[in-house]
Amino acid sequence: MAFADLRGFLDGLDDELIRVREPLSPKHEVAALLKQAQGRAVLFEQVPGFPGVRIAGNLLSSRRLAARALGVAEAGLVDAYVERSVKGVPPVEAAVVPVQEVAHRDPAGVGALLPLLTHHEKDVAPYLTCGMVLARDPATGMRGMGIHRMMYKGGKRFGILLANPPLSLFLANAEREGKPLEVAVALGMAPAQLIAAVVKTGPLGPDKMEIAGALAGAPVELARALGWMWTFRHAPK
Repeated sequence: MAFADLRGFLDGLDDELIRVREPLSPKHEVAALLKQAQGRAVLFEQVPGFPGVRIAGNLLSSRRLAARALGVAEAGLVDAYVERSVKGVPPVEAAVVPVQEVAHRDPAGVGALLPLLTHHEKDVAPYLTCGMVLARDPATGMRGMGIHRMMYKGGKRFGILLANPPLSLFLANAEREGKPLEVAVALGMAPAQLIAAVVKTGPLGPDKMEIAGALAGAPVELARALGWMWTFRHAPK
C-alpha cells in the first residue's frame, strides 16, 4: 500500500532519509546539498529565517524511492504502476481539511512565508520547483494538474509557463473566453499524487486525481480552496 501522505512517507524511510539539522540557507545551500545527495531523500529541519518550517527534497529521485512511495518492491515498480494506473479511483470530498488550519489571507509577500530556493548563482529569482498546479477548464469544467516550475517575482506574483496539456489547453480556453483561469498550487503532497501529476495524458484526460487514487489504493480527499490565500497545516510537535 502506498503512503497516505508525505509525513508518513518520510517517517517510513527511517535511516534511509538524510536528516540535516544544521541550518542551511534556501539561497544556494539547500539546492547544492540536494544535488550532492541525488538519489537520497533529504529533510532539512532548520531553515534560517523560517522557524518551524522544513524542506524536503529528492523525494522521488530514484526507482528505489518511487517503489518505497508506492509500497512495492523495486523490481515490481513498473508492473505495479501499470496495473494500478489503468483502474482509476475517483476523488472524494474531504471530511476534515488539515491544510486549512492556518490561513494567511492576502499576504503581502509569499517569500516571507515560504523558503523558496535559489538554485544557481545566475538565477534571476528564487523558484518554486515542486508545486502541484491544479486548474479547471473554463470551457468544460474538467480538472487537470501538473508540476510546473514557478519563478517568484516578489509580493504575491509568480511566473509560470503552461506549455503542456491539459493546463495549456485550459489557459487557451480561458484567454479565448476572456476569463481568469482558476488555479491552486499544492505543496507537500503525498508521493502517489506527485507521481500522478507528471503522468502524460491527453487534453481530454484521464483525470490525474483518479490516477493518484489508483496508485495510492485509496481516493484522494479534495476540498474547495478558500480563495486567494496561502493555507498551511500545523507542524507536528
